[in-house]
Amino acid sequence: MDTAGDPHLARALEGHGRMISEQGRAIAELHTQLARLTPPPAPATASQPRSPCIPQLEKYDGNPARCRGFLLQCSLYFAAHPEMSDTCKVIIFMELLTGRAQLWATAEWEGNPNPTYKQLVTRFRTVFDYCPDKRETGEELLTIQQESRSVWEYALDFRTVAARCGWNDAALKTMFRGGLNADVTRELVCRDDRASLDDLITLANRLDRLLRQREQGPGGETRSCQETKEEPMQLGQALLPPQELERRRQERLCFYCGEKGHFIRGCPRRPSAPETAQKTRH
Repeated sequence: MDTAGDPHLARALEGHGRMISEQGRAIAELHTQLARLTPPPAPATASQPRSPCIPQLEKYDGNPARCRGFLLQCSLYFAAHPEMSDTCKVIIFMELLTGRAQLWATAEWEGNPNPTYKQLVTRFRTVFDYCPDKRETGEELLTIQQESRSVWEYALDFRTVAARCGWNDAALKTMFRGGLNADVTRELVCRDDRASLDDLITLANRLDRLLRQREQGPGGETRSCQETKEEPMQLGQALLPPQELERRRQERLCFYCGEKGHFIRGCPRRPSAPETAQKTRH
C-alpha cells in the first residue's frame, strides 16, 4: 500500500509500530521476572525401597531339632531385604539367639569379632545342626508306630524322619505299613499295592477316618465307651479291673472275651439275655 501521499496514515502506522515494540519489551521483561520468582526444580534423588512387612522372627534357643527351621526363616527374611548390609544381617542373627545359643554366640564373638554373615552361619551349623547318619535315621523310623493315634498324626512323624533317610519309595511304603495299627492294616490287605507312598498315606487316612466314624454310636460316644457302661466283664462274670479295662480300650479288644475283631455286642462267646437271666435265677 502506498502511504507516501497520505501523511495521516503514515503517522498512524508509525504509532502502531511503536506500541508493538513496547509490548514486546514488556513481555520479555515479564518472562525475566517470572524466571526469578520460580524456584529451581529439586534434584532427582533415588527412591528408597520400602521394606516389606514381615512377621517377627522366632528366636532360637539352641535346640538342634529346630536349627534348620531357624536358618530357613532367616534366609527367607534376608532374601526379602536385598538392600540389607552384611553387618545388619549379623546383628539381627545374633539378636535372635537365646539360651545356649546366645552363650555360644558370646564366646564366638569374643574369639572372632566382626565375622561376616556367611562365616557366622558356617560356625553356627557346625555347633547346632546335628544331622544323624542314614543308619540312625532308619532306626528312628522303625520306632515310629501309629498305635492309638490317627493315621494323619502318624504320617506326619513318619514323613518328617523319612525325608532325612534317603530311602526309596518301596522301602518307605513297607516301613509305613509296618507302623500302622492292626485295624488299618487289615483294611489295606486287599488294596492295590502298586500305589506310591503318597497314595498309600492318603488311602490309609481315608480308611482310618471311616473306621473311627464306624465306631461312633448314635449319641456321639465310641462303641467301646458305650460297651464299657453296659458290661465290662470277663468270661465267668468277673468284673474287669481298671487296668485291664483301659488296656482293652486302647488295643480295641472285646470287653467280654478280650479278643480282637469284634465288640462286646457281637461277641460270639457272650451268652444271650435269656441265658444270663436263667443263670441269675439259679
